[in-house]
Amino acid sequence: MRKCCFWAIIFSVVQGCANQTPKTVNEVLNEASKNKNVNVGNLHYTFQLPQGWLRLDTAIQGLKVTLISQPDTTGNLNPLMNVTTELMQNQNAEDYVLHVKNQMKKSTGPVEMINDGYITLSGYKVLWFTYKYNRPGSAVAREMVYYSIPVNGISYNITAGVNAGGMVNYKTVFDKIVESFKLSK
Repeated sequence: MRKCCFWAIIFSVVQGCANQTPKTVNEVLNEASKNKNVNVGNLHYTFQLPQGWLRLDTAIQGLKVTLISQPDTTGNLNPLMNVTTELMQNQNAEDYVLHVKNQMKKSTGPVEMINDGYITLSGYKVLWFTYKYNRPGSAVAREMVYYSIPVNGISYNITAGVNAGGMVNYKTVFDKIVESFKLSK
């Protein structure tokens, strides 16, 4: 049985992993939270958030996640970020992110990859990629950016998204939030 890429769950997974019977969001979240490779590392980290943005550290069906949002004052863009952690299982950053992309294409439905790159953060190479996604059964298309911050064999996975048309305004905001990421002691 293939394991699901847990970080995509918050936004999208309603049909389960590739080659499996469709599952509810609760079933997928429950399965993901039992994965020994998630909820790992230093779960104490900080960000510098723009004024008005909110942070919530919580668990959803046992999956520890940080949700970051901003009340959308510019229309119906609904900007939202989430942070989860996963062991990279001895993969380098490039191989890990390639695995994430491949799993996403198999398990979350139609995904259109747009662009990719990296930023340097406290000596770490943070890989990112942008993509468009329309969850099956939803009329709302999302423009997304995924970041992997690799620290000591653990990826701090940050996924951010807005409704279609919003990435042009929010990518720099998401980048600045990610660039302010710091692990606490």
